[in-house]
Amino acid sequence: MHQLAQDESVRYPLAQHVLQKEIYVDDVQSGHDTVDGAIKIREDLIAALQSAGMCLRKWASNHPDLLVNIAQEHMSNSTILEVDNHDSIKTLVARLYDPLGFIVPVITTAKAILKDVWSVRIERTAGVSSPLEWDETLPLDLRERWNDYITRLPDVEAIQVPRWLMFNVAV
Repeated sequence: MHQLAQDESVRYPLAQHVLQKEIYVDDVQSGHDTVDGAIKIREDLIAALQSAGMCLRKWASNHPDLLVNIAQEHMSNSTILEVDNHDSIKTLVARLYDPLGFIVPVITTAKAILKDVWSVRIERTAGVSSPLEWDETLPLDLRERWNDYITRLPDVEAIQVPRWLMFNVAV
């Protein structure tokens, strides 16, 4: 996706940021302050991906104008997102409501550490190695990574995201 963003940055400049920063595995979650701006991003993104033979599916939006000209078979089961709607659109396996991906780095870091813990092998006897036992101490490098992660985790509480309430205030 990063290569596509770079290759198509001149023809589809609005897609570049989305392709580099707003994709989690195979899901795109993006937006804009205005409907017109979001439509322009949508058009650039669709065109950039089509240039590589790809097509976006599972479309959903909090505004119906963003879904105009999207084929019905490319829509999500829940196409219109509302602030008070209790339905959720599942992104990969995430159930956390983080539509802009602000806490993805926090989650990804924890998953990376966990993956590394699962892959640790300890030499037991005569060159035979096995995974860590449930209550075994982590190797020092993983302990340090985990402790650093836990130490910095409370900083997430400082993240504040102002909500758009579907109206603009004239200043």
